[in-house]
Amino acid sequence: MLYARPRATAWAQTQQAAAAVDTAAAALVDSYRTVFLRGADLPWEPASFLDTHWGATHRAAGALALRLGIPFDEALARMRALAFGTGHSLRNITTHLP
Repeated sequence: MLYARPRATAWAQTQQAAAAVDTAAAALVDSYRTVFLRGADLPWEPASFLDTHWGATHRAAGALALRLGIPFDEALARMRALAFGTGHSLRNITTHLP
């Protein structure tokens, strides 16, 4: 459940959300169990690429936060919103920030 502001939810909604999270986690663990047990690389992009991408994104968000005088989380949220609104990737937004 995603709300713009914190709010109380009905107990039934909370239980449904918890059950959905448990089901999703179980499915992910089951699907990657053999990968984890073998110690093999996980089937997504190389770690070096991820480190470079997320490192650059977080540095850009930090610079934007300083420039605008806003918290880091807000700067990162603005970058994500810009990416979503323009249809560009977050990586593309990061590399084109002045």
